[in-house]
Amino acid sequence: MEEQYNPYRTPESEVRDIDVNDDVEPELATRWSRLFAAILDTMLQLLIIMPIMYYLGVFDAAAQGEELPLLTTIGLTILGIVIYLLLHGHLLKKNGQTIGKKMMKIRILRSDNRLSTLFHLITLRTLPVTLLSVIPYGIGTILSIAEVLTIFRADRRCVHDMIADTKVVKVK
Repeated sequence: MEEQYNPYRTPESEVRDIDVNDDVEPELATRWSRLFAAILDTMLQLLIIMPIMYYLGVFDAAAQGEELPLLTTIGLTILGIVIYLLLHGHLLKKNGQTIGKKMMKIRILRSDNRLSTLFHLITLRTLPVTLLSVIPYGIGTILSIAEVLTIFRADRRCVHDMIADTKVVKVK
């Protein structure tokens, strides 16, 4: 039997979520928005870690020209990573954003426009440059500056983006 047209039936429509894998290529974040996001994230991190460093006598040692023992440096690095995860872990996992990136309306995507996992972001994007930055005798500082300067490439990707196969884009 043939179905009759019913003008009172529930309307039909195709409903789908917006996917980051849509055909439209997201616009790359500006260098300035990335810089300001990094500054905001750093300021938040410093607000937490500086009192701890003061309590541990890090500033007194620096004022006297002493170099920190290796274990103290390693401990502070691990503490910094833990604080980073506490501050940004949820947003990174959910949206590919840190607090600074959320404020600047930008986020991290894989080069194929998928969201990264938190594990991927930490192990390939954050950890390598963090470990490079703590190399003593100013070497870590020079490497960190060189790493950041790679943002002036045409694709606006830093070394940590290339290692992790990520890019930073504007949120629409």
